[in-house]
Amino acid sequence: MKVYSCELEFRSYLTTPVPSYTLFGALCWSVRFLFGQEKLNEVLQLSNRGEILISSLMPVLNGRKQFFKPILEPKPLTEEDREKLRLGDNTQFRSFLKKFKKLEFIPFKILKKVLDGQVTSDRELALEVKDIVKNTNNRPYTTLSIPHANINRITGSTSEGGTLYFGETLGATADRYFFLIGAKDENLILDIIKPALKLLEDWGFGGNRSIGFGSFKLKRWCRELEVETYVQNRSSTLITLSKTLPTKNIEFEKSFYQIETFRGTVDSGFFNRLWKDKTLYIKEGSYLILKENEPVEIPGKLWKVFNDLNVYQHGKAFPLFVKGAVKDGKRP
Repeated sequence: MKVYSCELEFRSYLTTPVPSYTLFGALCWSVRFLFGQEKLNEVLQLSNRGEILISSLMPVLNGRKQFFKPILEPKPLTEEDREKLRLGDNTQFRSFLKKFKKLEFIPFKILKKVLDGQVTSDRELALEVKDIVKNTNNRPYTTLSIPHANINRITGSTSEGGTLYFGETLGATADRYFFLIGAKDENLILDIIKPALKLLEDWGFGGNRSIGFGSFKLKRWCRELEVETYVQNRSSTLITLSKTLPTKNIEFEKSFYQIETFRGTVDSGFFNRLWKDKTLYIKEGSYLILKENEPVEIPGKLWKVFNDLNVYQHGKAFPLFVKGAVKDGKRP
């Protein structure tokens, strides 16, 4: 499995943070436009088998790539920990805990300690990120209030009144953003995915693309050798960097994760607006323990939404495997 990171700068606003299923869907439409339905079918099949992986979008803050904070076993901080954190009174302690809970991203050097088995609980993680929690003012997005024209529901125009309403929008505040993409066949990334991404520079991705939202500039495309080792060396435990559909090979009673619901639509630029069924997703950063399978299978799936249409919802995990004894991708 070869892993590349794609760094980009946004040239416009966003409606929401960009999850893996939005990136994958946009790339699929671009592949279909450039290379045809047959090549798209190949990409879908490879994705369902775990031979193409894609993460959600993550920020680059102060020149460092940030990864989703892992969800680890909850353990309370002790009085000794409070002394290490130099939190004198209860007010400072509660403030620290709130900031730690809200922290979404951490540098790879800290995530690596989790992947190497050196940090195993959120108590230990809190001690590792104490300086980030105390000092950081950087957030990957800021919330803005943007005016929109009210459309008269009867006339379909703004002529009757012409009033405005204000909707919440995200502004990109990080230096850059990036996502990871992996594939067994490196040529597939370079010859198919990269050209498809270039086309998306002007198309954009996410909501409100028709008014210019989600437009970006591709800045850097590079191999991620260090991350690659944690994708290749499989074990029974992983941290996912993408939104993942629950599958039977996950030991939910032993895992640490958060669930969210999502209901999307088929891209209205190509079909009439079709609502998909509501879906349960495992959030990025979840710490998943797999059932005893040989070889280790990547959890998640590509879900066929409609019986009579080839429309899919992406939900395959982008796994970073926690360090363990493995041999040829199998448990010993």
